[in-house]
Amino acid sequence: MIPLFLGPHLGFLADILGISLSTFRLMHRSAGMMSFGLVLLHVLAMRVSHTAFSLRGIANISAVVSGSSLGLMIVLSWSWSPLRRWFYEIFLRLHQILAAVIAIFALLHVPSTIFPRLYFYISLGTFIATSAYEGALLLHRNGVVAGAKGRKLPRVGEAFKYPGEDDNSPVQQTIIPQEPLSMEAGQYVNIYIPSLGVRSLIFMQTHPFVVASWTGKRQTKLELVIEPRRGWTKTLQSRAITASGQSGGLGRVLFTGPHGAIVPVGNYEYVFMVASGYGIIAHLPLLARLVQGTLAREVRARRIRLVWEFEDIGLYKAVYPLFNWILIEDRKLGDNCALAISLYSTQLAPNELSKRAKISPESLSLKDVFKAEIAEIDKRKTQEIEAVQKMEEKRAREIERGREEVFLERPSREIIHESGALPVYTNTPRMLITVSASIKIRDELRSILRTSLNKEITLTELDYQPSD
Repeated sequence: MIPLFLGPHLGFLADILGISLSTFRLMHRSAGMMSFGLVLLHVLAMRVSHTAFSLRGIANISAVVSGSSLGLMIVLSWSWSPLRRWFYEIFLRLHQILAAVIAIFALLHVPSTIFPRLYFYISLGTFIATSAYEGALLLHRNGVVAGAKGRKLPRVGEAFKYPGEDDNSPVQQTIIPQEPLSMEAGQYVNIYIPSLGVRSLIFMQTHPFVVASWTGKRQTKLELVIEPRRGWTKTLQSRAITASGQSGGLGRVLFTGPHGAIVPVGNYEYVFMVASGYGIIAHLPLLARLVQGTLAREVRARRIRLVWEFEDIGLYKAVYPLFNWILIEDRKLGDNCALAISLYSTQLAPNELSKRAKISPESLSLKDVFKAEIAEIDKRKTQEIEAVQKMEEKRAREIERGREEVFLERPSREIIHESGALPVYTNTPRMLITVSASIKIRDELRSILRTSLNKEITLTELDYQPSD
């Protein structure tokens, strides 16, 4: 059970281990299921051996309480997912309370000798160390410990929503950190706004959001595009103002981060991005990283393709300003990198945003788009092979011509050992597929990739995945 109590926040622990949040969640879930399996095995062994068990001692009572709490936690974790999403805060607090109950009563269950309790002391020490480290980073990052020097806490610079939109229109929030923040494309922050309400203040409600903006430099502001669902985000939308530059009275904010594994988009020759709904927010900083890196000759990308399916016009309006820089800078890419952006929405008329970005008033056919990308890769591969063959033939002719000239000048008895043209090998193009989309699209993409197992393709599911 030690892996279950490494720290208070899974995102922070994932950063320490250098893995994605989804991977660490899987590890956390697996450790919980294994612990529950060991409890069941323990109960079964006692049942088979006919060992007497009474509820008179504190050790036995603690065993029942701890095991029951673990079983209840497993049931809550595997309950109906729409119910968990609807009462997310309640489920989260229940999970944390049950975790504390399990730890306390498991400690009361084991013998008081040093060896069994050593594991608890190790787990407690690790938990305290990671909590202290995260707390110190929180205070330093937000300038709390440097308040005497006159630096202010981070604040909400803007909380904006478009006028006349429905209740589901996104919130564009700008956070001004107390000092420029260094972060990688695609990372996220956890934010806590005490002034958002009594529940937010008392329950210390923090929520993770991907930073939609990325400049390649230390960022003086963090641009967030937030989907209003229920509870905290719905309250935030109600406080948002339809006038630009207003904070809605939200005032100070605390945040942790940046969190999230770095996606190495610059190491691949072909990048295929798949997004639906709010999944575009997770891709925008990665796309900006690729465009900037291509202009600076820092990345290897030769073709970048982004497909985005959406129906929310308010989201499109919120995202469009963030597209502006990319749509302006794409003309500088030239022929060295092919950038194609395809937007699919039945709510918009067909339009050409730029030479490389188009809107299609139809549903996304992921299979057809993927086949077109593979065909483009194969076409470029064929062109490379043909170019290499022509270079080899040209070099062979030059060597033969040089050999003839040498033979005309040297005595015939002299033997010259001349190697032929060295073969040139071209590696299989490396392709990265990033996805932040609905479960249906992710399942369809996995099914499509089973037909291309012979190609060097890496599928990366980003930390943020939109709700269905």
